Amino acid sequence: MTTTNADGSRLDPQSNTPDSVEVSESREVATTVETPSGELTALQDAFVDEYVTSGGDRKNSVIRAGYSENGADVTAVRLLKHDVVIAEIFRRSRLRLVNVVPKALAGLQELAMNARSERVRREALDSLLDRAGFRAPERIEHHHGGGLEVSIDLS
Repeated sequence: MTTTNADGSRLDPQSNTPDSVEVSESREVATTVETPSGELTALQDAFVDEYVTSGGDRKNSVIRAGYSENGADVTAVRLLKHDVVIAEIFRRSRLRLVNVVPKALAGLQELAMNARSERVRREALDSLLDRAGFRAPERIEHHHGGGLEVSIDLS
């Protein structure tokens, strides 16, 4: 009987470990972690953490999570096709972004008020206004109901 792991890989029935993925001894495969996105194995959870904190470094995230270096690229691709893994990466990435936003806004405010360059101050102000929903129109169209005809003779 063939058993499959949560990431879709086949498990060796004797050892209950993936037959196509070597796992280091530092983490257990059978341990599961309940996340808001769904259930992950301990290795998948560690991969998500590493992937988010590394900025998306697939291969090294797999290795640092506890998977073997052999076939790390294939393991990463397989993990990134798993719906719960993807949802959890998205969720944790948004949490990191939320924590950075106040600092980014403070930086823009500092530039808008104190930058030496008038151009930098204006761009910082434009950026702040844009993020607040006060975006300047990109194009203004005027429609006239009357019959307007323009003829230019260049001869």
